Amino acid sequence: MTTRSQQHRREQAAVARERLLDAAEVRFGRDGYRATSLRDVAEACGISVGALYLHLSGKEELLRAVIDRRSVVLLARIASFAEEDGPGIDRLTGLAHAEIEFYRHHPDFGRIIGRLFPAGQSLVPQLSADLAEGYRGVLHLQAEIIRQGQRDGTIRAGDPVSLARLLVAMVGAYRADESERGESAAAGEGLSDTIFIDMVRRAFAAV
Repeated sequence: MTTRSQQHRREQAAVARERLLDAAEVRFGRDGYRATSLRDVAEACGISVGALYLHLSGKEELLRAVIDRRSVVLLARIASFAEEDGPGIDRLTGLAHAEIEFYRHHPDFGRIIGRLFPAGQSLVPQLSADLAEGYRGVLHLQAEIIRQGQRDGTIRAGDPVSLARLLVAMVGAYRADESERGESAAAGEGLSDTIFIDMVRRAFAAV
């Protein structure tokens, strides 16, 4: 009975933590890290600030937990394309589309990352360093897909890391354009996913 009760408490704590991270992701994404207080997050989650401290030690740890939760999933998704079989160019364009869809499903996470990278060291120095390390990990995985595509003859010649940076920039620009236009944009404005992915294919395909 005790074991079952302990398991139930752990499950309740896990659910409460997810609700807390959901609320924090929205507030950090929409209002920014500096402008968001722990009280704001607690109120959005329907708990007291004291209850929040049962899960996390403070605002910096909360921000890190929000980022880690999504980053682990995103990195695993990127890694899966490096491990798949098939032409490199198909996996590279598939990866680009998967990243777009990921950030589309988690827009506030995308806003958090967008705010932290330009603001950099002045916000949370250690977290900024960890984000930079994560970025290098993404580049490494994307560069590996490019190397594989160069070996199978489907991706153009060139330094794989430089080409990976170009892909990151292209996807980032496409996401930024979509974010600026927002849901209220008129039909036909901007680029469709189909057109953008075709641009990626043309940019990276062997010639």
